[in-house]
Amino acid sequence: MAQKPTTTVRSAGSQRDNRWVSTVYDQHKSSRFPRGRPWWGWLEYSAERQNDPGFVAELTPGDHNDPNGSAWTAPWVPNQMANANGRSTYRLNTKRDQITWLYQTIVADDTAAMQSYYDAAAKVAYTKGWDAIGFGQPVTFQIHSILGDAPRSPKIAEAALAGDPWLLGMTDTVNETLAELLKGNRPHDLTTRVVNTVTPAQVLDPTADINALIANAVQAALAAERARTQAKQDKMATVRAARGQHTPEVVGA
Repeated sequence: MAQKPTTTVRSAGSQRDNRWVSTVYDQHKSSRFPRGRPWWGWLEYSAERQNDPGFVAELTPGDHNDPNGSAWTAPWVPNQMANANGRSTYRLNTKRDQITWLYQTIVADDTAAMQSYYDAAAKVAYTKGWDAIGFGQPVTFQIHSILGDAPRSPKIAEAALAGDPWLLGMTDTVNETLAELLKGNRPHDLTTRVVNTVTPAQVLDPTADINALIANAVQAALAAERARTQAKQDKMATVRAARGQHTPEVVGA
């Protein structure tokens, strides 16, 4: 639970004059939040004060004047930092204490990321002679081992734009379809973590050596697995040494 911050008194010409705590309200209004869901964070002017103030860190759900009574949660909230293309995910109006989530931008970016991922997955599958994967479908263990997790489905941001009450934290009645999408498209039999050394952009590069990329990804995954195994063995040996126990030798090691 975030603690209620103390707003410093601002004085002209000081650093404190450039930063202060503020609460803004988004476009999702409800009986509990008639102005919209509250978010608080630190606003700051640029050194030259040529632009409007902006938030300098992640926002916290709730009103900083009443952090306990106004706190809220939701299954999903937008990423508040600029996306990979440098585009903001929200529009801020500090004069009206308003923040507007730009879901159309998020949907467009998520759609492009998913298209790139599944195009890369199709190219890898074709190169290796594996079964093709339908767009948006759960990926196989082999594909996941190379490309990592699939990007977030654009249907999530679309649902937020449409005002789904569960996704926005306005009801406890779960939207099962969205809940499944939030789980992602990881393989059901996944038991190991993935070292994601290959990106869709690398795979889709016309000059890419797909087999070399796959080999590098596999080698990185095996090296990481060996490192994890060794770390576990070292930890067990340390515990046994602390207890005065002998660490048995592994035959054939």
